[in-house]
Amino acid sequence: MKKDFLSIRSISSVEIRELIAQAFAIKATPSKYAETLKGKALAMIFEKPSLRTRVTFDYPGQQLPLVVTGTTDTGAVLDLSHSSRTGYHSVNPAVATITGGRLLTAVGPGSTTVTVAYQGRTVVIPVTVPKTIPGDFNGDGVVDQDDVNWLAAVAAAHLPPAGTFDARDLNRDGVIDRRDVRRLLSLCAGNCVMPRVTTGR
Repeated sequence: MKKDFLSIRSISSVEIRELIAQAFAIKATPSKYAETLKGKALAMIFEKPSLRTRVTFDYPGQQLPLVVTGTTDTGAVLDLSHSSRTGYHSVNPAVATITGGRLLTAVGPGSTTVTVAYQGRTVVIPVTVPKTIPGDFNGDGVVDQDDVNWLAAVAAAHLPPAGTFDARDLNRDGVIDRRDVRRLLSLCAGNCVMPRVTTGR
């Protein structure tokens, strides 16, 4: 007997295992189930906003790759991220912009939307970049040893700044290195120390 799935409490542990087994079967042979919903309408109602199509950054300069996928009639999943037919557009590049082809980059505090389009189909992604305390990379409201450790690891990896707006380049010299970690130590609340993992100047 079919029934609605409204709560985890409404089904037994046996039914949960059956659902998981069915999901694995569909994933293993999607073509076998391609016609299952043919001629039927499917409606999805979300009680709360979905976080799957929303991006919230931690600091200016943070970058996230935009991954675009499509499913063919046979159930094959294709990566469309680098397709010449895929377009990206930020409504407010002062908040977030697309760099390096498909990297979504936080530029400054505020909210905007990014549109991803492929052959007439579009997805609009709300993007938020918070106003942060300089050096507070994890967004907990204080510059502390956690922030120092994280920036030291970034400096050791010799990662280049995402741009002149990159919050990790604290001294604005165009390089993320040990000097930025030293600058962060001067902003640190409490007894912060230079981690041993840092390399460079």
